[in-house]
Amino acid sequence: MIFHQNNCVRYTILLSFCIFIFAGLSACVHADESLKDKLWDLAKARNITELQELTTKNFKKAVSFNDGLLYYLGLVLEDTSDTENAKLFFKHGYENYTGAYSFLCEKKYLELSSSNEQVDFYEKKLQALEKEKKSIESKKNHKESEVSDLILKLNTEIEETQLHLNKAYCIGGQLHNTDIHFYEQFLNNSDITVEMAEGIFTYLESQNETSLFLEVLMARILSRLKYYSKSAELIFPLIEKLISNNQAQFFTRAIFSDFGRALLNGTKNYQEAELLFLDALSYINTDTTLKSDTFLLHTIYFYLAKFLEKSGISFADTILLYYEKSIEYAPTDWDYDNVLWYKLSFLRSYNTDQFLEQLSASISTWKDDYWYEDLISDLTLQFTQAKNVNQLRFLRNLIDKSSLNEAKAKLSFTIGRLHDSFLDLHDAYTLKQNTWYYNLMSAYFTGEASDFTFVTQYKRSSKDEFSYEFGIEVLNNLVECQLYNQLYTHMQYVIPQISVSDAEKFSTILFENDMIADSMNFIQYALRTYNAEITDSSLRLLYPRPFSSAVTKYASEYNIPEYFLYALMRCESFFKPRVTSHAGAIGLTQLMPATAAEIARYFKLENYDVTDPDTNIKFGSYYLAQMFKVQGKNVKAFQAYNAGGGNVRKWNRAYTNIPFDLFVEMTPFAETRNYAKNILQAACMYANLYYKKNFNEVIDEFFQFTN
Repeated sequence: MIFHQNNCVRYTILLSFCIFIFAGLSACVHADESLKDKLWDLAKARNITELQELTTKNFKKAVSFNDGLLYYLGLVLEDTSDTENAKLFFKHGYENYTGAYSFLCEKKYLELSSSNEQVDFYEKKLQALEKEKKSIESKKNHKESEVSDLILKLNTEIEETQLHLNKAYCIGGQLHNTDIHFYEQFLNNSDITVEMAEGIFTYLESQNETSLFLEVLMARILSRLKYYSKSAELIFPLIEKLISNNQAQFFTRAIFSDFGRALLNGTKNYQEAELLFLDALSYINTDTTLKSDTFLLHTIYFYLAKFLEKSGISFADTILLYYEKSIEYAPTDWDYDNVLWYKLSFLRSYNTDQFLEQLSASISTWKDDYWYEDLISDLTLQFTQAKNVNQLRFLRNLIDKSSLNEAKAKLSFTIGRLHDSFLDLHDAYTLKQNTWYYNLMSAYFTGEASDFTFVTQYKRSSKDEFSYEFGIEVLNNLVECQLYNQLYTHMQYVIPQISVSDAEKFSTILFENDMIADSMNFIQYALRTYNAEITDSSLRLLYPRPFSSAVTKYASEYNIPEYFLYALMRCESFFKPRVTSHAGAIGLTQLMPATAAEIARYFKLENYDVTDPDTNIKFGSYYLAQMFKVQGKNVKAFQAYNAGGGNVRKWNRAYTNIPFDLFVEMTPFAETRNYAKNILQAACMYANLYYKKNFNEVIDEFFQFTN
């Protein structure tokens, strides 16, 4: 009885203890959930002050949720330029999360880190990987094949981490922290980025010692930083010194590429530079290892050709010999196409007949047909301006088996229009092209239907760490945190094979938040993915109508069809109100400051802002209306808008009595040719999507075929 009572007491005490523990755990869970909700609320509300006051204790609790919260909190802080606090969030994230969010946090931390912080990160990572490798090698209870696979994977990761560390040392100017002999080998065989060059330059300036390695390095750094003349001054005596001192380790492709670039751009003594590289070539041929280095020989012969080409065409035979030797030693397909393109370009400027002969002979050897597209385009323009149908047909037949479908369609269309040939126009129509223009135009003349499409669609694979569901989760969370400016870049990284229906959702969100260009880029990216289907809703996102009230107002005031005004803004600025071109044109309709000032004087405005959408659309509409008055409401007005009225008048004198579409094909400026075609394509889409006009009606209006 006593025993039974004692047991009851024990059970009662134990039960009470369990209830206490459970209640405590429940309270902790509720507290943690409360913290989780609070942190998400801070992120969504972008409450920066409270985010900055979070403690390490909060970080540790947030990590336990494993929902990426720290990643989004860091992005919010980064978005407000609080980089230092953002890095803390990302650091805690990659150190404590597992899986995809750890990966994302690590990537973001490194993007924001200084070179010293990157060095610290990669040093620690390298140590951890080496430790893990030793641990696996020491375990005897694993199968030999499993150990081998794990070691192979770790060795790859160690090699990649070491490469990142080497670059970080360079960027941070920390060569003194490394084994200099190891570093000589690394740098002698590596391309040097501008970032690396700047860091190494800082290091070299602080050193008093000299060595051949440091002299070579300084010459390369100056070349990479585009101080070509200073680099060339060092290189002339330096190569002779390397040869006389038998310094074979410095005869690498990376080094002689930098040397060649400096001599090509930093000196006028091209024949002296050629002789210097010939001396280097003689030395290379005395070394068994060097004379089998195709990367090095390819580079040496390429610059020999370029040096002599700069000297003048009197050395044509020798130049061609050097190019042919460079082609012979080309180590990769990229190198082959690159040097063959330079050889053909030289021939085109030297001897047209020989150029066409070599073009014909080489076409079957091309590795990437699109490398040569500009050469074909230049020839097409030349033959079109001369209205030489025979030469155009020769060129069309020449590239028939290539993958240059746009060039083939352009040639067939031009021949068809010059020669009034239905068969050639039909050929242009049937060719599958990445650009829509020639399908659209050939359909007009053959009476067939034209459909907008993206012929080239890409199979994009995401990283193993990211599932499709995870990618959608990331994008949804970015929206919740109002990080709209992160949507496009994150989509490309975490969910590159996004469906059109999902893309439409996020593209719409971007449009509604006035991020028009990102919205169009987002949906276009999705439509260019493998097996993507174009829908009417996706096309309306690809061809949107922002600033509609201003467009309607000024299109009516200046008698401009709205679809032409939308097309102009889409082609000029991609609907970015504050964008400035490399030439200085500003805003939605890309007005030059002088043009805008002249228009402002007409409107008697002393104060105006061309980045203001309403002002810019008003000024641009007025300016386009003036082009219509001079050129007529047709393609030439748009060409004048792009290239200036003076150029169009000059072309009018040169190319007379031809249809407007062929006038476009004869336009000397590639930018203006493409501009006219892009305007028409966009105008057709806008007219069809929103204004119930078919493509042929817009083509008639644009080219005045019915007038």
